Amino acid sequence: MTIVVLIVLKEVGTTEKKPFVDYSKIAYLSEFVLSQRLCNILNVEEAAVSHSDKDLLLNAFGKSELRKSYLSKIGMALEKKGFIGMEVSEDKQSVNWFIKPENIPAQFFDENIFKVEIQNFQKLLKYYKLVRTVQLSTIISKFFTKFGVMKWQV
Repeated sequence: MTIVVLIVLKEVGTTEKKPFVDYSKIAYLSEFVLSQRLCNILNVEEAAVSHSDKDLLLNAFGKSELRKSYLSKIGMALEKKGFIGMEVSEDKQSVNWFIKPENIPAQFFDENIFKVEIQNFQKLLKYYKLVRTVQLSTIISKFFTKFGVMKWQV
C-alpha cells in the first residue's frame, strides 16, 4: 500500500502548491492500481459490465472502505520519513498530501520494479484525469456506482 501512495502522488504531479486533495481517495484508487482486471473494467460500457466484474468491483469497494484507517497510518509514517507532506484544507474538510521526491531514493521509482502498478495507474488516469482534485464522492461515483455497485458507509 505504501508504494501505491507514492505512485499516485508522483504520477499526478503533486507538490506543496498542488496537493492530492483528500488522501482517503487513494484507498479506492489503490484497488485499481493493484489490479489490471479492475482497470480493464473502466473501458467497458456500464450496461456491458458482467456480474463477475460487478462482484469484483463490490469486493474492491469493501476493501477500500476498510483500508481508509490503515492509509492514515501509512501517511503518518511517510510524513515522519520526510517522503510526503500533509496539510489540512482551508475549509478543514480534508487532509491533503503531496510527495517530496527530493527525500526519496531515486531507485524507489524504478519503473522496472513497479511497471505494472504504474501502467495501471496511467490507465486509470486516461479514464478519469481529475483524481487529484475531485471529491471522494465523485471518485466513488465514477469508479463504482457508475458500474452498478451501490455505495454504503462502514
